[in-house]
Formats: sequence, structure tokens, C-alpha cells
Amino acid sequence: MLTEEMQSTDRYVVQEIFNSVQGEGELAGKWSSFIRLYGCPLSCPFCDTGYGGIVPQNKIVCNRLTFPEILEQLRSDWVVITGGEPFIHRHKLQSLIYELYKNNKQVQIETSGAFWVELPKDVWVTLSPKEHCTKYVVVPDMWERASEIKLVISSGLELDFYRSYLQSATVPIYLQPEWYGMPETLKITLECLQQFPTAKLSIQMHKYLGLL
Repeated sequence: MLTEEMQSTDRYVVQEIFNSVQGEGELAGKWSSFIRLYGCPLSCPFCDTGYGGIVPQNKIVCNRLTFPEILEQLRSDWVVITGGEPFIHRHKLQSLIYELYKNNKQVQIETSGAFWVELPKDVWVTLSPKEHCTKYVVVPDMWERASEIKLVISSGLELDFYRSYLQSATVPIYLQPEWYGMPETLKITLECLQQFPTAKLSIQMHKYLGLL
């Protein structure tokens, strides 16, 4: 159990903090503060954050910030912890959530699901599995813990890869065309939506608007 004394001296590895609208999934359009934690081992080929094949690695900057330094940059009570892969930080992630809760923030976490950390029940978990294009398998409990599932579509084969999980899911499912393959990936995604009509389209609204 994390104690208040332990957390008072914590420093968190942060790539960036920004305030913008959530552009994806169930909460698209919601004004949010984003904390992008540093690091991810997955190296997805379509990654646009610097950990995979789209953005050069030398653009990644790691800042070690105390929680007060983080808090002063947050402009919303809804805080999205993203990455990279936030769950690789384990106890630091739990500590950060604890501090956010103490300051009356609500928390959303975006994850590949490849790592597991116990979370409070009211944390909104966006599961975006990458098992189909990396060696990192989704932790089984994460399928149950997810508040929504967001599947990035590059080839259309992703739908078949996860179909058994998607068919049994009781949370919203979003199919999102891979941004750098547009317009072809949009066409493929629309075809997938016809095959799986309970899913919805996620279009990365923030990128269309030119926002972070």
C-alpha cells in the first residue's frame, strides 16, 4: 500500500503535459489534461509518439517532475494518463493516481493492456490492444477491466485477430483508422464497421482540428 510519506518525494517520468480535447473513443470532445508518461517497449509500427516507427526517437524528452510541478500544469479536472505505456511504471502510476484523487481529479488511462496494475474502480481505462503487431499479449484481466476498447485499423485483419474478445465485450468498441495510412485505412475501417455493426468509428478528432 502506498503511503502519503512515500508519495511526497516521488518524481514521475513525464514526456509532456498538455491540455486539449480528447479526440478519440467514447469521450471524444471532452476537455482534458493529458500526462504523457515516458517509455514504451512495444515499438508499434504506426506509433506517433516517438516509441515506434513514425516519429524519430531523438524527439523524445524525459522530464522528472514532482506532483506539484505536474499539478500546476493541469487545466481540467479530467486527467488522461497516456504514453508510451503508462502501466510499465507500476507503483509510480498508482502513486500518481492517488495524488490526482487527493486533488479532486478524475482519471482516464490509455493502455495497450500488455501490463497489469491494480486500479481504483472508477478509473476509466481505454484499452487499445497491440498484440496483433507486437510480441506483447494483452493481460487477460485487462479485457474485463476495460471501460472501452479502441482498435487501430491498418489492414482489416485486426478485426479477425480480436473477434472473440470483441464479440463478448460489454463495453463500447471503437475502430480507428491508422492515421498515417489515410485514406486507405479509413476505407478499410468503414468496411470493418459493416462486418461488426456494434462498433463505432473513432476518427482522432484532435488531429483533424490541428490540436495536440
